[in-house]
Amino acid sequence: MAISKEERAQLKLLPIRGYCDWKGIPYTTDTPTELRMVDHDSLVVRTKLNRFVWNSTGVKGDLVDFIHYYELGKSDGDSKGAAIKNQLAYARFVKGENIDVSKLYEDNTPRYKFDYDKVFKTQETNVAKDYLVNQRKLDPRFVDNLLKSGAVVQGSRYREGDKLHQNPVIFPWKDVNGKIVGADRQGTEQDFEHYKKRGTSKKIFAGSDTST
Repeated sequence: MAISKEERAQLKLLPIRGYCDWKGIPYTTDTPTELRMVDHDSLVVRTKLNRFVWNSTGVKGDLVDFIHYYELGKSDGDSKGAAIKNQLAYARFVKGENIDVSKLYEDNTPRYKFDYDKVFKTQETNVAKDYLVNQRKLDPRFVDNLLKSGAVVQGSRYREGDKLHQNPVIFPWKDVNGKIVGADRQGTEQDFEHYKKRGTSKKIFAGSDTST
């Protein structure tokens, strides 16, 4: 059994998100253009590009690659037959349903324009510095320079769920012209009960330009 060039070309056009829904693979939507797998949170799907990158493994690609690496997690000969079976099953499912692949998951989500001025920041730096130096083990002189230049700032306390959290670290994103087009919010409290892998909350601000 092998997947034909035509079937592979069809799969490349299909949205990775559609496959996740079909297979019941759980994901979160941190931004309108980005999916993050629940059980492998370093695996991110860029929905506009219909590509994925698995940061912890260095693997990236289209839906064909996603099925192979995500579903099986390896590339030895024994896994190839099962990968092809999944690829064929989805390609034929879509074909059988006569779905217009160009209309699948058409992105009609209203866009929120990121505004850095509306990000709640403080003039204080003590919590951010403590986190970067004592938890992340960065050189204090390096951290002082980051804070002084505005490359990182200390955010205001924020509410997530039913809990009020202490000041986070804000990492603004700049484009090639130096304009701030997005930001990360890195929590500074360790809570492995709710954030099992890294122990802290990490979010991308709404409207951030994830293509930069």
